[in-house]
Amino acid sequence: MTPVNLRSQLVSVRTDWRHKCRLYIRNGIICLNFIIAPLHPCPAWGWLISRMLDIAADRRYGSWQEMAEQEARREDGLEVVSIMTPNNSHYAIARAFLEQGIDVICDKPLTTDLEQALELMRLVRQTGLVFGVTYCYTGYPMVRQAREMVRGGELGEIRLVQVEHASGWASTLLEAEVHKQAVWRTTPSIAGKSSVVGDLGTHAHNLARFITGLEISEVSAELSSIVPGRQVDDNAHIMLRFNNGAKGMMWASMVATGHLHGQRIRVYGEKGSLEWVQEQPNELLLRPVDGHYQILPRGFGWLSPATRRASRLWPGHPEGYLEAFANIYSDIADAVLARRDGVVADPLAYLFPTVEDGVQGVKFVDAAVASHQQDGRWLIHGPNYSMFMISIPRQRNSWRPVSAQKLLRARRRSGRRMMWTPSSSPHPPTPTPIC
Repeated sequence: MTPVNLRSQLVSVRTDWRHKCRLYIRNGIICLNFIIAPLHPCPAWGWLISRMLDIAADRRYGSWQEMAEQEARREDGLEVVSIMTPNNSHYAIARAFLEQGIDVICDKPLTTDLEQALELMRLVRQTGLVFGVTYCYTGYPMVRQAREMVRGGELGEIRLVQVEHASGWASTLLEAEVHKQAVWRTTPSIAGKSSVVGDLGTHAHNLARFITGLEISEVSAELSSIVPGRQVDDNAHIMLRFNNGAKGMMWASMVATGHLHGQRIRVYGEKGSLEWVQEQPNELLLRPVDGHYQILPRGFGWLSPATRRASRLWPGHPEGYLEAFANIYSDIADAVLARRDGVVADPLAYLFPTVEDGVQGVKFVDAAVASHQQDGRWLIHGPNYSMFMISIPRQRNSWRPVSAQKLLRARRRSGRRMMWTPSSSPHPPTPTPIC
């Protein structure tokens, strides 16, 4: 994959920022002027980490507010920001950068409140900016192969969907041991209305939608708190009804004792079924109706173009989590560059999860919680947000920012500098990775 020159920043307080720093430059996918600003009680934290990464002194920020304000004034200001903070902070940070005309990459769930999620979607549509949500499992090559096969009709009409994200990572009361990830993920004011559905169920929900192309129309949920002393739900069993009449089940759990990551999806159609397991990500299991069991390996030329685009190594050399994340970032980078230069990227680049997918995840959390509160009652859940739509529908294959251009012209008149400028060359120079 050709390296690109894209000015990017990271807003993080999480302990996994190091591996996401690595995926930023994985195989030369994306180069950046890397600036860290924390959501942290000690402003010096961001400055110290930035110094450790040898970031220029005038770009070491103690808060994301300072980062947004200062970078917006720079001639070489950032072009995209990546938000890797706890759930309840996503909205304020994303909105601030969008209002500065800056493209956004945001961790899931998009927000902890549906109105906030819809407001971000409205803002993205009004400005024409790129907004990606890191549902990272859609970046795995064999997930994209499954998508192509299901949507291409190789399984026939889809009848059943079984999806799991059942981990055992919090099978004990880790939050009482001041485990940093466990503390914020089990604090309702930070994690949101449902800890387990917001954290794990949204991944499973997005994976099912991505592969099948179906929308969930109704849900019936039971949310449980299994570990004694835990104040939030840590297990969810959710019955699903899809918009084509298919049935499904979701199991999301932090307390599946002995499980490692526990991400799996099985899709059953009239002609056969597919199964993908995240812990064996380089294989896709195909079971036709006649029982001729097949294991499809990653890396071969006969796989779909979308699968080949997401692969880096020859067959037999495993690819995994970092590469999947890097695929999402690479796709978003292509979309950002296309928007910046007023062109259309490779259509396969637009497979990354968008703000609309983020909104659907927040809606799913709300529907699951509401169903549980009504003793598992079937509740309508779907993608209808017509009351929040703006007059011009979003065009997925074009990122030319009509409204954003108007915003920039207004800022020029007021003396504000542009947030982005078209590249003077269609082939930016090869960057030097910094971490």
